[in-house]
Amino acid sequence: MLQNTKQKLKSFFGKKSNFTDLENQNKLANLYYLVIARTGVATLGTPKVVKVIPSPFVPIREDFLLRVAGSIEQGATHPIAGAIVREAQAWGLDLSQPRNSIYIPGMGIEGYLGKQKIHVGNRALMEKKLVQIDALQQKSGEYLAAGNMVLFVAIDGNFVGLIILHDEHDEKIKKAVKALHSLGISVALMTADHRETALALADKLGIERVIGGISADEKPQEIAKLLREERYVAKLGKKHHHKPAFDAADLAVLHGEGREDEYDLKVESLEHLLEEIRKAKRL
Repeated sequence: MLQNTKQKLKSFFGKKSNFTDLENQNKLANLYYLVIARTGVATLGTPKVVKVIPSPFVPIREDFLLRVAGSIEQGATHPIAGAIVREAQAWGLDLSQPRNSIYIPGMGIEGYLGKQKIHVGNRALMEKKLVQIDALQQKSGEYLAAGNMVLFVAIDGNFVGLIILHDEHDEKIKKAVKALHSLGISVALMTADHRETALALADKLGIERVIGGISADEKPQEIAKLLREERYVAKLGKKHHHKPAFDAADLAVLHGEGREDEYDLKVESLEHLLEEIRKAKRL
């Protein structure tokens, strides 16, 4: 009987589908919550630097600030890091080789340029490292409220400026979110980015719940709060997103490229996942 059911699943979903596991199909058909990542899922995943703002209390220029940020971000795999490096190269800046760089999930990066310790990241990273950012606090808030990403840069514990980036939202996501709602599935946007930025994006996409401004360690805990018996929760994200957050969900769904064996399911887009949910509900 079980073998016949599996054969039915394979026949129904076809050779190219990853959704051939009976347990996963049941979870997919009874999905209650879908938690989606920000960069590359809710957005196009192609952030661009739109403004470089030195602190008014530090005698440095825009090109110096961008060179520091671009140098320390070399080697990091996150799309934001790539955007900063590309912008620095577009300015014709000579980037220095960083030492002892450490990526801090959900916060940013730290490392050394020569003897100077550099931090580039969000407000949570600055708070953790006790860096005072009052000089541009209001200015950063304005950019965040407009839906931009704001990175703070510090040298030897001293705040030196902001890097502002913008990642356009994907218009197709809004339609898919509406369709998910019609199926009785709630959608939540989860990101380590500032809550103000996440709220602005969620408003554009029609997403009703925002879990923003949290550290990577807090993400699994937030997903755990959504879990209930027979009320399944799926986490959709890219391979560079923090893995423990995927592991906390009933279904770990990989968006795009990555090792399939580390996830329950794999899709090419939110629309693809929506299509497979509809198939599972018809089964």
